[in-house]
Formats: sequence, structure tokens, C-alpha cells
Amino acid sequence: MIRSIGEIIERDLREIEPFGRLIFSSDIYALLSHIVGKGIVKHLKVLGFKNNTIIIGTPNPVFSQELSFMKDTIIERINQFFEREVVKNIIFKEVY
Repeated sequence: MIRSIGEIIERDLREIEPFGRLIFSSDIYALLSHIVGKGIVKHLKVLGFKNNTIIIGTPNPVFSQELSFMKDTIIERINQFFEREVVKNIIFKEVY
């Protein structure tokens, strides 16, 4: 049976939770690269994921503000990738 990438990742997250979070974070980072572009994503860090909320670190408030305008699109594209509602919110936080 052929399974989607989302199903495979979901299974991995259930089986090996700490490692699964690393897989999820790297997938989110890769997806962000396609959504916002490689030039922007190199300045971002996925800081965490809790209660369907992704926390993304940005270098300054301007990045956070600009990305907040794309928030709905980013959430929609991530959920499309995983074929279910994985992300409900994104918090952009200045970290450096």
C-alpha cells in the first residue's frame, strides 16, 4: 500500500516522539523554504511546536511583521503537505 509522506511522518511521530519532533521541524523548515523563499528562510529558525502552534524565530521585528502577513498562507500550505490540520497557529518571535 502506498502511503503519503504525511502518514509516514505521523507514524514516526507516534513511535519515536523526541526524534519525530526533529523530523517535523526539519520538514517545516523545508516547507518554509518553498513558501517564503530560500533568501528569507535562511534567517529563520523553527524554535518549537506545541498545541498545533509553530514558533518561528526571526532576526528582527520587521521579519516578524512581514511574515505575519503570510501567516494564513503558510499554515494552509503546511496543512496541505501533511494532508490534515497539523498547524493552527504560528508565532513569530525575535530571537537574535
